[in-house]
Order: sequence, then structure tokens, then C-alpha cells
Amino acid sequence: MKTTCSPRNLFAAFTLLLVTLVSPVAVAGGPVRGAIHRGTIEGETIVWHSQFTLGDDQSIVRLASPLPIGSRLETNDAITPIKEHGQIVGFAVIYGSPTSIAVVIHEALKKTKDRVRLTAPIADGDAVQIIDTSGPGGLHFEPAAESTLERRVGYYASAGLGKHERAEGDTALGYRKTRAGDTPLYVRATADLASGIDGTLSTEAMRTRTGAIGAGVIFVGMIAALGIAYRRVTGAARFEHAERTLEDEFARMDASRST
Repeated sequence: MKTTCSPRNLFAAFTLLLVTLVSPVAVAGGPVRGAIHRGTIEGETIVWHSQFTLGDDQSIVRLASPLPIGSRLETNDAITPIKEHGQIVGFAVIYGSPTSIAVVIHEALKKTKDRVRLTAPIADGDAVQIIDTSGPGGLHFEPAAESTLERRVGYYASAGLGKHERAEGDTALGYRKTRAGDTPLYVRATADLASGIDGTLSTEAMRTRTGAIGAGVIFVGMIAALGIAYRRVTGAARFEHAERTLEDEFARMDASRST
């Protein structure tokens, strides 16, 4: 059987060899200009659909932290994973000169008690990156209170990341909220965020139930407060009535003595 080797295959093989022999820093050509990571939770798995906007002459995307062991990159003719010690640490362009690359990564969803940890494929560098998660039942992710992310109106952001930079990131990456109540995360790569973002998951039904319970508690509190106020008012009224009765009685007694 005769085998052929096309120029494309030769280029791919050469790139893979280069990635293996040369450090990623030497061939990357600079950090990404931005990235968006859409995570879809499916049972015990999260699937990341990530798009990286590349810098000039960039052929490699370096991740700020290795992906968890067992993460799987879907087959892509133009992209190959870079691995160190069995973990994905980046992606190399092996065909063409794209201005952006898209990858799909499957990961096991890390759960501990009532929390989950999101390990999005955050690229190294200072570019603004957006993390947006979804799932069945209107699934919603909220970072833990001790997270370094700051809560803003309708989103979370890394400290120091302003509204102008967020708006620029939305425009550059073509991001728009797809669901009411979405709270995307706007981040810059840091060691703690890249290694995982702890938080909680809730469905729309859970949030509705929690809201109803909260409203019920407030209502009960209002009724109790009204009851206390009523008792105070009626108590005061009774006291005033008793005072007037005593005064009238003393006045009657004084009148009878004088006669």
C-alpha cells in the first residue's frame, strides 16, 4: 500500500516537532487579545466552547494554568494540544494563519459538598476574558464570597477591571447575554482564577423557591412587627383609658366630699 504525505501533513508534523522541542514562549508571538469561554454543564461534565483572539503572528495559545488531568480536546484539524506531564497547557496552530481559534474541551465537573469549581481554559496574559456558564433548568453559577472577583451590577469582574474595559471586551469578542439574569465573569489571568473558581450552582426553580421563602420571611416579619406595634398602641390606649377613669373617679369622690 502506497502512502502519500501532503504539504499540509508535513507542516503539521513540523509544527508538532517544533512545539515539542522549543518552549511555547519562543514561538507564541505574544499573548492573546481576548477570549470568551462558554461552559455548558451536562450532568457531571462541563463542556467549554472557547474562542481566542490571537495577536500578530501568534501560533500558540498558552494557558495560565494546566487543565485538569483527563480534560479532552475535541478533534480539530487546525489545532493540536500542547501537553506537559499529561496535562494540556496550551494549543498550537498547525494549519493556516487564523486571527482567532476555537476549541471545545470536555472536563469532569469538580464538586465538593455544596460547591463546584470551574476550571476554564483561561489564556495567559492581561487580556480581558469572559466566562459564561449555562445548563439545564436555567442553571446559574455564582462565585463564592471569598473569591477575588468583585460583584457588580449584572456581572462579576477582576479587581481593577472597569466598565470601559468590559464594554470593549464585549465589542471585541461579540459577546451578548443570551438569558435574563446571566452574570458573566470578566477576568484577567491570575494564578488563583486560572487554577479554579469556586462557587455554587442554582436552577431557576431553586432561585424562585429561595425568593419565595425570603418573601415569606419578610411577610411574617412585617406581620409580627405590626402585631407588636398594635399591642403597644392598644396597651397605651388602655393605659390612657384607665388613667382617665381614675381621674374621673377621683374627681367624683372630691365632689361628693365637698357636698
